[in-house]
Amino acid sequence: MLNIGIVSYAHPHVLKYVPAFLSHPNVEIAKICGIGANIEIAKRDAEKIGCKFFDTLEEKFFEDLDAIYIASEPLRHTEIVKMASEYGVHVLCDKPIAVNMKEADEIIETARKGGIKFMVPFNTRWQPALRKAKELIQGDVQYIYAVKFGMNPINIRNFDTSWFFDREMAGFGGFGDIGMHMLDAIRFLVESDAIRVYTRIDKDDYFGNAIIEFKNGALVHLISGWTNPFGKAPWMNATLEVLTDDMAILINKPLYEPVSDFCVFKERAEFSDLGRVGIPSNVNEFVNSILEDRDPIIKGEDAKASLEITIAGYISSKKGREVKLPL
Repeated sequence: MLNIGIVSYAHPHVLKYVPAFLSHPNVEIAKICGIGANIEIAKRDAEKIGCKFFDTLEEKFFEDLDAIYIASEPLRHTEIVKMASEYGVHVLCDKPIAVNMKEADEIIETARKGGIKFMVPFNTRWQPALRKAKELIQGDVQYIYAVKFGMNPINIRNFDTSWFFDREMAGFGGFGDIGMHMLDAIRFLVESDAIRVYTRIDKDDYFGNAIIEFKNGALVHLISGWTNPFGKAPWMNATLEVLTDDMAILINKPLYEPVSDFCVFKERAEFSDLGRVGIPSNVNEFVNSILEDRDPIIKGEDAKASLEITIAGYISSKKGREVKLPL
């Protein structure tokens, strides 16, 4: 049985991860630390679960823990990972890995030196449709049109999301926040590194457009941001159109829409609904990597690569020209 600690209730993803950890047969939530936003909600959950609550991050919090899940504001990630590493505590850290490349490198190196597992949970990786597309494509991607829209965090009720609009705390606005998941999915399919980016992001950083070229010749058009209005079902939706030499694949992720989530166009169109999976897949992979003493499938380097493309996109938008990678 693994003893898990929850660090912060700042990110609303924590509301999905806590139930996922609670339902896992090999996990017990032993402690909750409420640093950052929504400390009262963190305290309430600790009382409900019956675990210890801390309002500051201190040595006693890490004692007897096997791993932590970090749902803090991104600016705090580096400090928290360094503390966890000192005590040999494994880390599942919500995206983005960091707010800049220097801190991303520090986190990866800290985890390596400390001998701890480090994983950033990109939910899209586990979608059956995406994994089926990867199996069919085998890296042979010519062009991807990717769209992912989410609800503005300000519309999340009874939860303090004000830090999302503080660029120092959050690192990015809508384009980076929503696009990061899609960038990981794109890299998963393309199996190559980005070499140049050209981006336009609106002045309020609610949404943006990016053209991304990869080393193997793949070209990607990404559109992402906080555009879905409050009350829209689903509150987040994603579409991927993938072209190869001999086929086209359409992946739809919106719930409650009358569209199959997986379509292959070759000699004829074939439609499938492969189903959807969510947060528990990330929790399962993280827990299994610890129990099996292996690297998690999604590594810190993967999160760093998506971060680098994102940062290059913001630089491109500010300067009005393409930006070459690596930075």
